[in-house]
Amino acid sequence: MEVDLTNSKGPALNTALLIDGENISSAMASKLLSVARRFGDVVINRVYGNFANLKGWSSVAGVRIVHSGSGKNAADIALALDAVELSFERKVDVFVLASSDGDFVHVATRLRERGFKVVGLGEIKAPDSFRKACSQWVPVETMSVAKPSVSVSPTPQQVKNCVTTFKNGAVHSELRPQTLQSSAQAQHAKASFDEEVLRIVGEHPQGITTSEINKIVRAAGIGKISEQTQKTWASYFKAREEIFDIAGKGQQALVTAR
Repeated sequence: MEVDLTNSKGPALNTALLIDGENISSAMASKLLSVARRFGDVVINRVYGNFANLKGWSSVAGVRIVHSGSGKNAADIALALDAVELSFERKVDVFVLASSDGDFVHVATRLRERGFKVVGLGEIKAPDSFRKACSQWVPVETMSVAKPSVSVSPTPQQVKNCVTTFKNGAVHSELRPQTLQSSAQAQHAKASFDEEVLRIVGEHPQGITTSEINKIVRAAGIGKISEQTQKTWASYFKAREEIFDIAGKGQQALVTAR
């Protein structure tokens, strides 16, 4: 049974942010926390890994480092054990697992079986099995990183042209030159529209119709779909099928975040 995030009259939800520090760069720390806070009060914020491999995490305020040692899959095991223990203690309502590692499929599945909502944060290259095991999936490529060369977030459409490399245990993503627009201001405006749409859909885990999305977007002054590259919601979500699922046609088509 999924946790109902739309029940504003109920008690505040407690969220646990558990980060695979050997898989996710410390440059994403603030964005990971920002996303986790959408689902409730982050009462637990931990990063796991061999301290020697946790580049930059020691300087991130507010996160507890769990040293796993140097054994094979030690960080994964430590994270999984903590997640299961927390689920039995019932200290949190929502688990946010930040990793692109498919080894967390069983953890996510078990937590959902126990009635928890599980939000996955990771790269689009993460195994489909892990993404589907989570209640909701948010790709880190749509989030800004610390001190980017261009002060913008890549749009979901640009994610398809994103080159991701690994250096010194950290994730480095950059857009191919042809995907960068000439105006940084125009990029920022587009990224803001995409991020807001992702947030709106993410707040409705059971799905939301394109008609309702359009009303929210227009009422909030976020922008108009007719002003985007794809002029209709159907074409907009189809161009972002790695992030959204859409069922049905027309204004009553139901959209959910992967």
